[in-house]
Amino acid sequence: MKGCNVNMIGFKTLLGLCLVSAALASVDERYLLKYDEPAKDSFNKKGLGYIQTALPMGNGRLGAMFSGGVETEHLLINDITLWMNTKRGMDEAAQSGTRFVKPEEFGMVRQAYRDGKYGTKDGSMEALATQYLSSTEPLGNYAPFTDVEISTDHDPSAVSDYSRTLDARTGLGRVRYSLGGATFTREFFCSFPHDVVAARYTADGAALNLTVKTTTKHKGAQVQAAGNRMVLTGKAAMVQDDVEFMQVIHVEAGDGTVTAQKDGTITVSGATDVRIYLAGYNDYQPVYPDFKGRDYRGDCEKTIDAACGLGYDALKQAHVADVSALMDRCRLELAFQ
Repeated sequence: MKGCNVNMIGFKTLLGLCLVSAALASVDERYLLKYDEPAKDSFNKKGLGYIQTALPMGNGRLGAMFSGGVETEHLLINDITLWMNTKRGMDEAAQSGTRFVKPEEFGMVRQAYRDGKYGTKDGSMEALATQYLSSTEPLGNYAPFTDVEISTDHDPSAVSDYSRTLDARTGLGRVRYSLGGATFTREFFCSFPHDVVAARYTADGAALNLTVKTTTKHKGAQVQAAGNRMVLTGKAAMVQDDVEFMQVIHVEAGDGTVTAQKDGTITVSGATDVRIYLAGYNDYQPVYPDFKGRDYRGDCEKTIDAACGLGYDALKQAHVADVSALMDRCRLELAFQ
C-alpha cells in the first residue's frame, strides 16, 4: 500500500511538472498584454505616466512593476506591509485616531438622525458626524519600497522589433528587441511561493554590459555592494518608532564578470545570460501594540540564499505553477456573431 502511495505521489508530481512545462512552452495570446514601446518613465500627476503604463507583477506581499525601457529598465518594488506616518507602540485610542466626543456633540448627531435630516447639507446627520465624530488625525499612508534601475547603454533610437508583454496566465513579463544584428531579451516575475522578484537578461549575437542600481525615496537609506550582492537598508518615518527595512539583490552573470562598485552599484560585463534575484522585508509584525518584531535582516538573507540555491529555472517553474493554477480555475469565453 505504501508503494502505491509513493507511486501515486510520483505520478502527481510528474503530471504537475508536465502541465507546468506545457504552460511554459506555449503562450495563449488571449492572456497576453502586448505593447510595441516602453512605459512612460515620468510621474506627472496629469496624463499617462509610469504608474499608468508600466506592467504590474506579484500575487502576495511583494510586488513589482517593470517599464521595459531600452536604455534603462525601471523596476518599482512594493511591500504591502510597509507604511509610514502612522502610529505604533501607543494605546488603542491613540493608534486608531479615535476622537473623544462630548456627550452633547453626540446628542446632536443622534437628534439629526431622529429628525430624518440625511444628506450632506449643514445640519444633516452626515455633516454633523463628520464635524464632531470623525477623526481629524492622519492615520498614515502606504509607502513605496524601492526602485531598481538596470542600465544597458543601448540607444533606443537604434532598436527595432521591440515588444513588451505580460502574460496574465503565467505572470511572466518579457521585453525583446533587436540592436546591431543582435537580439536582447528580458524576463521578469514576482514569485509568491519563494517571496522574490527575479529577472533574466539574455543576449544572442552580442554581450551584455549592465549597471544595476537601487534607491529608495525614504531619507537616510544606505546602499552597499560586495561580491555579487548589494544591500539597501533604510527607515520609513512614523509618528514614533520608524519602520526599518532591508533589500538584498543578488546578481549572477554566468560567462560574464560581476563587479561591486564603491558607490553601491553592481556592474556586469561581457555576459550573455544574467540572472538577478531580489528579496526585501521590514520589521512589521501584526502584533499589538508595537506591530514590530520581524527579523527582517535574517529573512532577507535566508530568502535570497534559498532563491540562489534553487536557481532561476526552478523558481520560474514554481511561480508559473502557482499563478496558472489560480488563473485556470475558471474561464469565461464570449462568442461574438
